[in-house]
Amino acid sequence: MNLNKYIAIFAVVAATMSGTAKADSRDVVRDINNNVIKNTFDNCVRTKWDSTGQDACGAPVAEEPRPVAQAEPAKKAIIRSRSYLVFFDFDKATLTESALEIIQKANAEAEKNTGAVSFSLTGHADRSGSDAYNLKLSKRRVDAVTQELVKLGSDRQQIETNAKGESEPLVPTPDGVKEPQNRRVEIIYNVGE
Repeated sequence: MNLNKYIAIFAVVAATMSGTAKADSRDVVRDINNNVIKNTFDNCVRTKWDSTGQDACGAPVAEEPRPVAQAEPAKKAIIRSRSYLVFFDFDKATLTESALEIIQKANAEAEKNTGAVSFSLTGHADRSGSDAYNLKLSKRRVDAVTQELVKLGSDRQQIETNAKGESEPLVPTPDGVKEPQNRRVEIIYNVGE
């Protein structure tokens, strides 16, 4: 017998005696889970990790690649924010004199700041009317406030809008109730770095 056969026999015997692998009648080496790890040509077919830091074929174990965490886009830190409420008449999206004054005040306050300013507008409706109608009405209200802010010099790209319809009332009411406090647009201006 040549030296390679002695080494192959020794490897099969050693693996069998160590309890991590066993030889079967087809001259393959199997691990304790009956997975083939060496074929009849003594080639490593499948490796199995164990606690010794080597695979079942005797090669050092390479560490599995670790998933790379995806970095979230950097958010600008908000230094300060302030909220204003603009109220609307029943079934209307037109701005009243009082509403215009509040929007002007919010815009003037935002202009005083030296940091990056953004607005977040959320439109609401009372519970009189259908959900679908009130969602559209709250969107028209948000659009009216947005147009006024842009007219006053605010950057449209810095205005985020959202319409909630009747889903988040300021004053909880049963369906069909006309509540003036729920017919509103909330203006939040944020000053960031």
